[in-house]
Amino acid sequence: MLTRTPKRNALFLVFCTFILCAALFGALQASQFQIPNEEESKSFVEDLVKQGMEVANRETAGQDEFGQLLEKSFVTREIANFVLGSNGRSFTPEQKERFRQIFAKRLVKIYSTPERVKTFRNTTHKVESAAKQIDGTMQVKTLFSFNDSPSSEPAKVYWKVVKKDNELRIFDILFEGISQLLALRSEYGSIFTSGDKGNNDPQKFLVYLEKEVGIKTAP
Repeated sequence: MLTRTPKRNALFLVFCTFILCAALFGALQASQFQIPNEEESKSFVEDLVKQGMEVANRETAGQDEFGQLLEKSFVTREIANFVLGSNGRSFTPEQKERFRQIFAKRLVKIYSTPERVKTFRNTTHKVESAAKQIDGTMQVKTLFSFNDSPSSEPAKVYWKVVKKDNELRIFDILFEGISQLLALRSEYGSIFTSGDKGNNDPQKFLVYLEKEVGIKTAP
């Protein structure tokens, strides 16, 4: 059994960081996004978090309202393309478009559940810094403190911001260093290759996802 020494751990993290940056850089280059400056990126994230907390803290706020905030704040089309990855080579253009539409709806469904919305409640946040990344994004660091656990360490959340059509959008979020974009890519890859869900068949894969989000299956 291979034992990881501190040196091995450091090398492993460097390797993972390199793979992540290379994958994101390729996706971002293909999309031809612009890199926003530090101040506008911090201001964008500040406004986005405030809107999210405002919605989350209203008892009458619906899931749809939070979902709409997600939809307008993320580059869902480009994220969907990245998440599909090399599996997309077996998709027709029409199937790729179907996946993008399903992905946008599924993203909203996943991240606007009452449980996830509640995580914004009773918290305070701080936009700490912003720095340009080698993957072509401006990464904004925020700290979230949970008021009901004042002794706990603040949660670190990093927002990868890009500019598309002169408007700022989110390309990825890292919770305590874990990329949600790569997590989604892994999840969809598993569904695509699963024998009872996708079986490496684009049509079967799309039908499974459409049923999951309540979309009428296309022929």
